[in-house]
Amino acid sequence: MHTYTSDKPSGFVDGWQEGHLLANGIGIHYYRTGGNKPPLILAHGVSDNGLCWQRVALALQADFDLFMVDARGHGRSDKPPTGYTYDEFAADLAAFIQEMGLGAVAVMGHSMGALTAVVTAARHPHLVSKLILEDPPLMSDQAAAKLAERFAQGAAMFSMMQAQPVAAIVQFAQQTNSDWHEMDFPAWAESKKQFAPQVFTELGVAAVQVDWRALMRQLTMRTLLITADNAPRPSGPAIVTPEIAAEAAALNSHIQLAYLPDAGHNIRREQFDLFIQTIRPFLTT
Repeated sequence: MHTYTSDKPSGFVDGWQEGHLLANGIGIHYYRTGGNKPPLILAHGVSDNGLCWQRVALALQADFDLFMVDARGHGRSDKPPTGYTYDEFAADLAAFIQEMGLGAVAVMGHSMGALTAVVTAARHPHLVSKLILEDPPLMSDQAAAKLAERFAQGAAMFSMMQAQPVAAIVQFAQQTNSDWHEMDFPAWAESKKQFAPQVFTELGVAAVQVDWRALMRQLTMRTLLITADNAPRPSGPAIVTPEIAAEAAALNSHIQLAYLPDAGHNIRREQFDLFIQTIRPFLTT
């Protein structure tokens, strides 16, 4: 297990780099494993931060230069009062790739970060070479409306959580998610203290408005859609149903599917070894 120094955020590993740049008019914070290797962008889910990808970055850093980006309203990136739509998240990510001079880069995203990656790739295909999507919010209109209702209630819940010390949030997560690795908890807990609850105000509406089917049709790069179980789990069931996954694959021959059993929405946290075994050959071929 890694130890964390007091002057570094939870999940930061000695030898990694961090930086802050202006992209799409706001300050975007990021962490980077470094080295002269193929770049790989990691886009986190709602309320997380870039360092919530710590275990994945450790597993892949021998072969890739990983960029763990804090989305607007998250982590150490700027938190404007508005602008929390997938259009803006994608514009941020595209500007980040351009500002870093990465060229066409592989992008892997979870949940909100996965749909952000899809929008980025559809709008800026010259910037994205491959996509890996960990349970993005691809859903029926009815399911999207229910998600919007939950998001409308989420700001109050997160405001209450943020009043707690990080240690209490860690303890809550450990009790709730006993199948997560101990390394997952510190960054997850710290990210909840950094998160701007107003993100939920716009993101819930955005979940209804995004035409994911049209976006998936536009993808021109190899795309791996990773799904899991829709049954109830402490950290939430997977969003993508088998029917939606099949529909997505039918929309575009570039999309391939990978189902990982015994996991919910947090696939990599609940089936880490299988997740890495699934993404590594996709990234290296």
